[in-house]
Amino acid sequence: SQFSNILNGTTSFTQLNVDNLRMDGNTLSSTNTNGNILITPDGTGRIGVGISSPASKIHVLGTDVASSKIMTQRTSNDGAGAVLTVAKARTASYPLSGDILGGLAARGVDGSGVGAAVETNMVVMQATEDQSATAAGRSLSFYTSANTTTSVVERMEIGQDGVVTITNLSASLPIKT
Repeated sequence: SQFSNILNGTTSFTQLNVDNLRMDGNTLSSTNTNGNILITPDGTGRIGVGISSPASKIHVLGTDVASSKIMTQRTSNDGAGAVLTVAKARTASYPLSGDILGGLAARGVDGSGVGAAVETNMVVMQATEDQSATAAGRSLSFYTSANTTTSVVERMEIGQDGVVTITNLSASLPIKT
């Protein structure tokens, strides 16, 4: 039968439709008009969700907040919430002092995905000592760009010791202690 030929690999398809799902080459998409599924592995280890030419390992493209956000949810009866984790490792060891462990960045782009060459607003987590199973000193820094520039400047750092440093502190800025 046709089904047994699929299972033993003797039949191939250029397109396979199952209910409202379509597999066509490297694309898994929905034939339903709601557009909830469009995943396009492009052969380079990249996955596009809502985009056929992903610019990074995972690239999500949407036309509004709901269709372009990434969400992680934890459902449980305790007080803990979901966590998004970014991690850094060297090839065969822990990160070293000064290594960037992860971050969150934002940039403006035009409709084609082309835009600023650098992320101009960032939150950066950095190792402040060589990391190990018993050493995990880290800092958290906030960067922004002034209007009419693309220069990224550190504006505030929370050091490994909890000391907050604000760059270019204005005397009129209220600070709560």
